[in-house]
Amino acid sequence: MQSVGYFLVSNSNKKQIKSQIKSDFEEYCELNGHTPIHIYTDNNSTRLTMFSEFERLKHDIKVNNNKYLILINNSSDLGRDIIEIVRHLLWFDFYQCKVLCMNEVTPDPYQDTVNRYISNNILDNNWSSFVTSKMKDKFLTGKWLGRVPYGYDINDLGYLTPNPTEKKVVGNIFDYYINKNYGIRKITAFLNQKKYKTKKNNLWSISTLYDLLKNPVYIGTVKRFGVSIPNSHNPIIKNTVFLDVQ
Repeated sequence: MQSVGYFLVSNSNKKQIKSQIKSDFEEYCELNGHTPIHIYTDNNSTRLTMFSEFERLKHDIKVNNNKYLILINNSSDLGRDIIEIVRHLLWFDFYQCKVLCMNEVTPDPYQDTVNRYISNNILDNNWSSFVTSKMKDKFLTGKWLGRVPYGYDINDLGYLTPNPTEKKVVGNIFDYYINKNYGIRKITAFLNQKKYKTKKNNLWSISTLYDLLKNPVYIGTVKRFGVSIPNSHNPIIKNTVFLDVQ
């Protein structure tokens, strides 16, 4: 998918910071199979003007009908407060442009906004309900929110899709646990011995493996906001196998 970046930079060491942003942006695109097109940058002063790079980005999208994937560092790149951030997110939604934070923990900008404003109790109840409802809308359509689980990637439309290499590892984990009577500690040691890495490129731990074995995402079910939605995406593990582990 064609991707553009929009980032806020400080006035100090601007050249060095922009060079690092360019490197991070291109690396993210390469790792996730996106085509980098352009980077737009502003500082806190220039983004308030009609000649800002942000306005240029919006003009390029509106006039040329470019349905870009827009990459940002975090939701604060899009505004000084919750109202401005959500207004810009809705504008991009209207023009069918997807926005992602280059952060594997909270890639969804609505969730990032919740973490920054609601969790810190600096958002009033009306806006809290509004942002949460936007997240629920995405969730109920089957789109993924939050960190992508091991065994899956997230496609350009926001849905989980099995990662060909990682899904084999997930299958082996369940197989070793059920059919070979490997305990969690032994499977963890085996994965690290074989130099398999987690989604964060870390060594496997007992707690990480335990969470994987308990996660219904591997049978195609997602849980959020007190709701379970089966058949949201392609499963990696059969229901019967998953139930045997629980």
